[in-house]
Amino acid sequence: MLKQKSALRSTVLQIPHHGSNTSSYYAFLSNVNPQVSLGSVSRYNPWNLPSKKALHRYHDLNFNYYLTSLSGQISVLFYTDDWRVNSMRGEIKPRWYHDWFGALPNYG
Repeated sequence: MLKQKSALRSTVLQIPHHGSNTSSYYAFLSNVNPQVSLGSVSRYNPWNLPSKKALHRYHDLNFNYYLTSLSGQISVLFYTDDWRVNSMRGEIKPRWYHDWFGALPNYG
């Protein structure tokens, strides 16, 4: 794959294999060079994914990334001349936990 460097470029990268230690190396990541990376991982998973090593690679390369374990549902919206990332806990419904714990409604 690395021989086809130009074919690897991408705007959005799905973090390979839930961010395991060997899922993405510097050579691969720097050739893909995404504007945002998305990782599908469950919170408190028994495999401790994403691995710290993998996250350090994304951090070292100054990549923006979202993880479902932190952000909840992640949506990428594509428009004619733009795109946007929304997350359940970020933009869509930041106070999602109130539904679970019976918070009183805010009547302003």
